[in-house]
Amino acid sequence: MQLLLLLFGCYTVAITSTSHAVPARPNKAILLGTVKEYAITSASLAGMKPEQVLYRLTIFVEASEDVRGHPNFIKSKEGKTVSVYSKERLSAGLFGQRIKTLVEYLGDERGGIFWIREIEENVK
Repeated sequence: MQLLLLLFGCYTVAITSTSHAVPARPNKAILLGTVKEYAITSASLAGMKPEQVLYRLTIFVEASEDVRGHPNFIKSKEGKTVSVYSKERLSAGLFGQRIKTLVEYLGDERGGIFWIREIEENVK
């Protein structure tokens, strides 16, 4: 909730507003790319609770594929790097590999992250 105080001479007026974020619509996409960074990180560094271990891959996105019936939120990231996260243990051996992964964006208009749902290693 935001609070705005306006001062008018000796009077103070308080105006409150509650802002509600709209969640991202359900989405999925296949990402094809090369792992440029592998990290084990804390959920708190990504602004999440509860505190837990997360695995983060930074991937150079070579291409993306649509998943039938879902918008592709990774399409605009082609030719760029993107960070994707997993709560499941990921092998450090992914570093430098070309992978194919199913990703889903969770968040709202204020921000969010891409989550790994499935991963295929050593893609040619």
